[in-house]
Amino acid sequence: MGSWVAVEKDDSGSCSSDAYAKGYPRRYHDVSDLESCEHNVTFARPGRWWKRSSCHDPDLEEGHVLPPPVGARRRPDLPMSGRRKRHVGLPSLTSSPPAFARDQVAKPSGNRDRRVVVDEMRRKQQAADRRRTLLIVGASALVAIFIVGAAVVAAVRSNEDSDKPLADLGAAASAAGCQDLVTKSAEGSRQHVQPGSPVTYEDSPPAFGPHYPTPQPMTRKFYTSDDRPAVATLVHNLEHGFTLLWYDETIAGDDGQLEAVRAITEQYPATSGLDDKFMAVPWTKDDGDPFPDGAHVALTHWSNGGTNGNPDEQTGVWQYCDSVSGDVVKQFVHDFPFTDAPEGKLPG
Repeated sequence: MGSWVAVEKDDSGSCSSDAYAKGYPRRYHDVSDLESCEHNVTFARPGRWWKRSSCHDPDLEEGHVLPPPVGARRRPDLPMSGRRKRHVGLPSLTSSPPAFARDQVAKPSGNRDRRVVVDEMRRKQQAADRRRTLLIVGASALVAIFIVGAAVVAAVRSNEDSDKPLADLGAAASAAGCQDLVTKSAEGSRQHVQPGSPVTYEDSPPAFGPHYPTPQPMTRKFYTSDDRPAVATLVHNLEHGFTLLWYDETIAGDDGQLEAVRAITEQYPATSGLDDKFMAVPWTKDDGDPFPDGAHVALTHWSNGGTNGNPDEQTGVWQYCDSVSGDVVKQFVHDFPFTDAPEGKLPG
């Protein structure tokens, strides 16, 4: 930018036409007027003008270079000729940038840092999701393998048990913990009650008594607590000559003994006619009292007792044991065949 100088007036006290020709905007005072500094002094250079309210500078001379006053304004409409280019107010390349510039420079870096952090968090989350997915898939595969393996083992064991003779299934008779036979005079033959009506039996489980009109078909021989027929229906099966193997919740919770029960029923495969009148059914706490003397298995039969159909001499028979025994079942069915029942000659 150009230097600032005190501008001399002409003899009339006005700026010379030469000063006006250079584009000075107003009247200026000469150097002699500056000695007293009792009035406003205007400094000028081509293209700009400045004004100060007072000045007491004894060394001021015409043409003296002065700094621009504070608050100076530029006149962009004035000519730029003779002006030395200088960038006033712009920061030096070697100096520190102002605060606003530092903020603007730092902001992009901060944004980049945030993006880096967010990207890293996203990568970690994606990696965690992949690990979680792999764990779920792996656990599901293990569960599936376990289920399939258990089914295969059960099938193999069932086939192995099916190939065994009845007497070899479960515990031996001497190790089954069986009690002496229990017999009791029976009643309720041909005494039918309305289906669905409650029927109370004194014994756990019953071997005779009132019952529903229709017995359970022979199409199945093994039942669980999920699908077992009503007790009053099964009592009618007893009247038709069936031997029922009742097992309690202890046997139901023992996979080995429950599999032995299932294998025993497969020894009586007929699903119609008069042969193989045998079923295995659960006895739960909702059905009545537990079996006596800590037993977990009960065999029941409704017997004519050689009475030739005389209902007054019919007998209920029980065999209670601690464990499942095919040997005991074989002997019980032999001693009390279906032909011994009040209606044993009727199909199952």
